[in-house]
Amino acid sequence: MLEVIKPGKEIIGTLAHSLRRDQLQMHEHTFLGNEKLIENFLVRQLADLNSPGSICLSAMKGGKISGYVSFSRNDFDSEIFGFSCFQVNELIILEEEMNDISSVVKLLLESMGKLIAEGNNPCYYILGLNNNTRNVEKIFNALAASGCNYLHTLLTFASNGERFEIPSIKNGDDIRIRIAEEKDAEEVALLAQRSFSYSRFHLDPFLDQKASDRLHYVSARNSLLEGFADIMFVAEKDEKIIGYYSGKKKYYRELEKTIGKAVISAVDSAFRGQGVFAALDTYLLNWFADNTDFAEMGTYLINYPVHRVWIKKGLPLIRGTHQFSKMLK
Repeated sequence: MLEVIKPGKEIIGTLAHSLRRDQLQMHEHTFLGNEKLIENFLVRQLADLNSPGSICLSAMKGGKISGYVSFSRNDFDSEIFGFSCFQVNELIILEEEMNDISSVVKLLLESMGKLIAEGNNPCYYILGLNNNTRNVEKIFNALAASGCNYLHTLLTFASNGERFEIPSIKNGDDIRIRIAEEKDAEEVALLAQRSFSYSRFHLDPFLDQKASDRLHYVSARNSLLEGFADIMFVAEKDEKIIGYYSGKKKYYRELEKTIGKAVISAVDSAFRGQGVFAALDTYLLNWFADNTDFAEMGTYLINYPVHRVWIKKGLPLIRGTHQFSKMLK
């Protein structure tokens, strides 16, 4: 019989050493050994276990682990949208047969839903499913059958220290790329507020579009004023900012690697198709080459102009992440 419990360190340790490589985050990077990936999993899950804003749940059958979920409240999103928003940090299913997978997914999501709905009406959660995981199609179907709404698929590319020549911008003699400064915060934020249609917030039918615009405004502003990003490059024409691209880096002690992540970018609609993003992207990739061991960057399946820039540079596509959300009332 299936049951759900809140696990302790022992169960999380047992789970970590039961996982296949394809169930470990960042497994696509072949230079990262299994033991380092397992250690990374343990660090993250033990942090969730000990965080007052996070919860871990294990589905158990006959004393063995059948599935696991960890999730946490996103205070920033909650403030913007006016209701409690949660992020599923990890969803792992150890069963192989469709019926068993469906049962575990349903039980974990129902148990999670009851916990996050306590005192929160409405509430919302989002989760991602790596398409490089075995049985992904079965888990996908189980999520859909459990009432999760499929949003879109995020494609992630990687760079591994490559440097690139700065490309030319069409009609770009008077366009310059520079590092953003605090004084640019308001102009960058206004550009972000009006520029997005492919963000996961705008693609989600549960989320208000104006609030999504506001989220991008505040996020871009905070990137410069609150240190939410480590670097931001802006494209400027006639002292007006027409594009930006931000990134951050983090050292993972258990991996012995500094990993970069492209955060977000936007180009004014009047200047798209001229190579502004390609130039901003090159500056950021070169910054990653100087400051990280490797980096990841992603955008949605629908956003082919950005894919084309990365494909032309020879960056490998390493994963697709199917994103789902659910509103609980």
